[in-house]
Amino acid sequence: MQSMSRYYALIVPVLAATLIAGALFALTASADSASAPVSAITSPPQGVAIPAGFVSYSIKGTATDRSGAGLARVEVTTDDFTWNRATDTSANGSWSTWTYRWGFSFAGLYKIKSRAVDKAGNVETPGPGVDVEIIP
Repeated sequence: MQSMSRYYALIVPVLAATLIAGALFALTASADSASAPVSAITSPPQGVAIPAGFVSYSIKGTATDRSGAGLARVEVTTDDFTWNRATDTSANGSWSTWTYRWGFSFAGLYKIKSRAVDKAGNVETPGPGVDVEIIP
């Protein structure tokens, strides 16, 4: 019985510290996500079919900085792997509007996602994106 109480005396403080550390991490993570920038794709619309005869397509969107640091860039992916820098089209360098010229090469289904990065280093967790189909 004494060995069990010694075990609990050792394990309970470790568990308590782990729970407290986990709670602090959760609070920190939610604070970071609350200040992360936000971007949205405004073109193309969800579910659009784009003829493959086009050499490229302009993906357009908006972005907002919630940290007050200012936006550093917006990135776009069409494969969930490669992130490509968009072009700032705002007149004042704020990245409030942006565009990305997508040069696709194959017919098929694609999911386009965007993410914004602010000057403080906060990176947006991308949303569900926009589904498009390149048709032959």
